[in-house]
Amino acid sequence: DKTGTLTQNQMTIVKMFVPGAEIDVSGEGYAPQGSLQIGGKEAELSAEPAIARLLDIGVLCNDSSLEKEEAEEGAEEGKDQWKIVGDPTEGALVVAAAKVGKNRETMNTDFPRLQEIPFDSGRKLMTTFHKDAQGRFIAYTKGAPDILVGLCSRVMRRDGRIEEMTEQDRKAILEENGSLARSALRVLGMAFRPIDEIPSHPTPETDEKDLVFTGLVGMIDPPR
Repeated sequence: DKTGTLTQNQMTIVKMFVPGAEIDVSGEGYAPQGSLQIGGKEAELSAEPAIARLLDIGVLCNDSSLEKEEAEEGAEEGKDQWKIVGDPTEGALVVAAAKVGKNRETMNTDFPRLQEIPFDSGRKLMTTFHKDAQGRFIAYTKGAPDILVGLCSRVMRRDGRIEEMTEQDRKAILEENGSLARSALRVLGMAFRPIDEIPSHPTPETDEKDLVFTGLVGMIDPPR
């Protein structure tokens, strides 16, 4: 594993996918500067509910944070240094959301985490449980796309509609996952599930099922 030896160990999201759209993400490293574009045009999050939800899952089902470092003496003016506290892969999700104005600290306050099923390498998933501003409860799951898709029974369309997942949907998602992986990207899948109450003792068997597939993100660790 040459991560951090031949590469910068700064995972950067460069592609996103929601059913109905592929998104290019610009910007490098951990600086929250860049944009989300569909077909060369900047994506308007207010008109893209599935993309907004994908970013929300990435930020809230996440244990890392983005911090600004004091500029070193003699550093080029205006060149802020940013660092990730936590896992670089999770950090990439926080940075992508910050590029469109989604702040992790604010979101954690607005959608507090009330319970979780931590990531483990066996199931390759992580799930967190939140309450929103309207008092509704929701579970967010992220992890290995091939495993995640098998736990989804519904899919969120680009316009926010939620429909039953068809075999055609499943095939299209797995093909997109394969395409991103062949481009040397590390791929994560995102899903969610509205719930009636927060489970006191959540388990993968009872709580990581009947999910709504939301999308994929593809990230790369730029070479040094």
